[in-house]
Amino acid sequence: MSSYGLMNLQREKENIDRLVYDISFQYLHDPAIRSKYMIEERRVTSYFLDEYRYGRLDFGRAMDKLREYHMSLTNHHMNLRMGSIKLYAIAERERAKHSMLTIALKQVGFVSGAMQVIGGFGLCKASLGAACKNYGVPLMMQGNENVWENGYYLLYHEDPKRMPLRYAYRQVAKLLGGDEKDGDIAFSTGDLVLSFG
Repeated sequence: MSSYGLMNLQREKENIDRLVYDISFQYLHDPAIRSKYMIEERRVTSYFLDEYRYGRLDFGRAMDKLREYHMSLTNHHMNLRMGSIKLYAIAERERAKHSMLTIALKQVGFVSGAMQVIGGFGLCKASLGAACKNYGVPLMMQGNENVWENGYYLLYHEDPKRMPLRYAYRQVAKLLGGDEKDGDIAFSTGDLVLSFG
């Protein structure tokens, strides 16, 4: 055992101890768990130094073991950081989903849906059935769907799972060789055409 070798091993152990300290204070918020973690990690690194001191490991093998351990901890630390970044991205997406602009658009959609229902009903009443079947009923159906979708979002801050009229548009689009997005485009187009009539 050389003092130079021991000094290099201790320097590597200090690097590991700093990393353990960073990990424990960033990710372990319970003081008891943090303390146990730090003690256990110190015990592992001290074991390799003791093995070198007592001649059971030569310098090269002891340094390799410490570097492997340091690399393993570094990888775990990076995985924890990446997990934090993913959580941050999810939180940002959720915050954007509940932004004031989204809420305002949903409120406009809710009110315009109600106006479509009222307009469709008024058209049916005024025309005494002549334009009701071709224009009034589809306008009321479109309006009911808008009230349902936007009202649900305003109450629960998520899109409803069941949207009957939109689902029907999506199924027709699939039958015609399109996909769900094509059905949504047809739904929105029908909504605009009926609204501007």
